[in-house]
Amino acid sequence: MRSILYLLLLLLISRQAAAQITYIPDPVFERFLISQNIDSDGEINGQVLTSDIENITELIILGHHGWGGITDLSGIEGFVALEKLSVESTYITTLNITHNIKLKELSISHNELSTIDLSKNTLLERIYCGHYGLDVGPFNQIEELDLSQNPNIRLIDAYNTPFIKKIYLNNNNNNPDITIILDLYPWGFTFPDYDRNEIRNTVCIQVDNPTAAENTRYPYSHWRIAKKHVAVFFSDNCTLSTSKFETKQLAVYPNPTTDILHLDVPQEINVERLMLFDALGKKVLDQPYISNAISVSELTKGIYLLKIVTKQGTQTQKIIIN
Repeated sequence: MRSILYLLLLLLISRQAAAQITYIPDPVFERFLISQNIDSDGEINGQVLTSDIENITELIILGHHGWGGITDLSGIEGFVALEKLSVESTYITTLNITHNIKLKELSISHNELSTIDLSKNTLLERIYCGHYGLDVGPFNQIEELDLSQNPNIRLIDAYNTPFIKKIYLNNNNNNPDITIILDLYPWGFTFPDYDRNEIRNTVCIQVDNPTAAENTRYPYSHWRIAKKHVAVFFSDNCTLSTSKFETKQLAVYPNPTTDILHLDVPQEINVERLMLFDALGKKVLDQPYISNAISVSELTKGIYLLKIVTKQGTQTQKIIIN
């Protein structure tokens, strides 16, 4: 009799060990899984059988379809086979996808994320983090997209995301098949004073070969970058080019101007080159730094972007010529 009880106990223990679980602390997230017939026990109990989720390849969670109340996606790490994940219009502030190494497409639009770790998602091809519902929150406040460990990336859709300042694309595989969408929605376009040429954000893109990128040479000559109201420049070190460089601002005056621009250069800054771009992104001036006075009298009226290249980094300033 004892041997039978002992065998039954071993059987029970083995079954419990085999039935591994993944914890789902957010009841709204678990309710969503039940609605998708993913959580087989059908109960809100803070967990799901790992076997229920480990072979799922696509998961689409849309807040405007009734799942906006999700605030915690803990448990998503158990979806190890995911190739496509869409989490839109929720109130999540963190998202851990470091275990979802098979991901090829990620959409995280309209959440409350300030950072996203993509370092383990080496197969990632497309990321969507923009905001297309212009008056509908929540909104991500991601300032940096680090794709340096994502050699397969092909699409970065950050439409209407003014918080983004840096995109790291130095992944040793810069290829011609890259699309980057940075357009800022032209709010106020119905008003008479709407300025179609206004620059509202500056984005540094860190690439494998910034010299080739700045001079629009292959493969960067084939890149498709949508940048309405956004100034884009390339660097081999966006951290140095922006955050550190911001503490040593160069003064450019007068601004607006009609004929001459003057640069007030701190002694510790070594200016090497000056470039001026019109509102369409066309380079209208490119010269080595010889004097702190730049003649712009031959240029037409409008808004321009002055790029100041120094040994310490690159600074970009909006210039108005009257």
